[in-house]
Amino acid sequence: MWQKTSQRWILAAAIVGLVVLGNVLGARHHWRLDLTANKQYSLSVQSKEVLARLEQPVRLFAFLEKGSEEAEKLEDLLHEYDYASPKVSLQVVDPVAEPALTQHYGVQYYNTVVVEVGNQSRKVEPFNIFGMGAGMYETEFKGEQAVTRAIVDLVHQTAAVVYFLEGHGEGSLDQDFSDFRDFLEGDGYKVKTLNLATAGTVPQDASVVVLGGPRQDLTAPEAEALKKYISGGGRLLALIDPLPRALPQLEGLLGGLGVGLHADVVVDPQRAFFLDALSPVPVLEYHPITEKMLEQKVNLVLPRARSLAAAVPEGEKELRVKPLLRSSDSAWGETDLTAEKAGRDERDLAGPLNYALAVTRAADEPASGEGAETQERPVALVVGNSGLARNQALGFQGNADFLVNSVNWLLGEEQMLTIRPKAEEIRMVQMDAAQAAAVFYGTTFAMPAALLAVGLAVWLRRRGR
Repeated sequence: MWQKTSQRWILAAAIVGLVVLGNVLGARHHWRLDLTANKQYSLSVQSKEVLARLEQPVRLFAFLEKGSEEAEKLEDLLHEYDYASPKVSLQVVDPVAEPALTQHYGVQYYNTVVVEVGNQSRKVEPFNIFGMGAGMYETEFKGEQAVTRAIVDLVHQTAAVVYFLEGHGEGSLDQDFSDFRDFLEGDGYKVKTLNLATAGTVPQDASVVVLGGPRQDLTAPEAEALKKYISGGGRLLALIDPLPRALPQLEGLLGGLGVGLHADVVVDPQRAFFLDALSPVPVLEYHPITEKMLEQKVNLVLPRARSLAAAVPEGEKELRVKPLLRSSDSAWGETDLTAEKAGRDERDLAGPLNYALAVTRAADEPASGEGAETQERPVALVVGNSGLARNQALGFQGNADFLVNSVNWLLGEEQMLTIRPKAEEIRMVQMDAAQAAAVFYGTTFAMPAALLAVGLAVWLRRRGR
């Protein structure tokens, strides 16, 4: 009797010890397993790469409205940052209980996050975190995008300046490209306009110059200013629409970079967007700009695009021109831009045709060591369409990602590639009649019968003792 009592006490003490040990280990080591198909509750690879490169502490202050669904979702996300890097610390703040801290950071809304690096800080407010979803009453959670962008912006401390050229009928930065501008500013860039006719030269702080759908040609001094800027290490993003007229100065500028403009508009019935063959959905080629988009199977749409030719000038050995977007084999380049209805004839260009070309130049200091690859510096990205960057089409699947990724690539900031919000996925199970019957009879009759049989067997065994 005494021996049995001792064994029970020892067993109880062992169970309690295991529970205490499990809690201690759980408090010190955060082990998490996200079983959702799209890793909805985990940080993206981009965010983890940014956190892995941190060299200085990052403090996150979350001013949350306790009890709200939005606050719970945001707090869960911020804990992921805290778990992912020892450089990140998180402080959850009740704005009512701590008004002094709330006032210190100028927080006006619940569910605001303040990111602080050194003596610099940046507020991420609710409208940066929660956006409109696909449905009327759905919201899109963009918290990871906003917080990671804020960290990158504060850590780099080099807000690159993107200039949009104007004066040649380009799209307006305040109207046509306002959404594109907002995306760039959300990634930490400064966005300005540039009129070369009055400025005379490209400003020294220009990181990238954007040519957004010019309708008229550059003047010779303007083209010369851009050539000087590019030869001095500047980067160019050129979005050139089909036009019924030639642009000699612009064509000369791009020709020097190994890019030729075809005088056509591409017709691609095989990859048409909603049966509109003049709005093709291009095939993506592998490139750092398109890598993530290929993984996520995200498409672009190019409303009315011209084709481009890769034509590196003879004797130019340092330039490299790589296609990024192309048409299907059955597409053609319609050369009669005044025709009311496109029809293929012998004057048209046969597919596949290029929509976008990336230009790089061999770096001045090549990589050393056996087997090292030649280092290349981004110079320009030329797309035969500006419609993808305008507000009407920017929201289509990967258009915004492609453009922001392009600017990041031009600046050598691939780690800043955009993070797409993770949608809550509803997974459906499709069953035929036989499968549905098996599930019904299995759960209604077979499983209860099995449990009853086990119970009966146990009862008979005990009775027989």
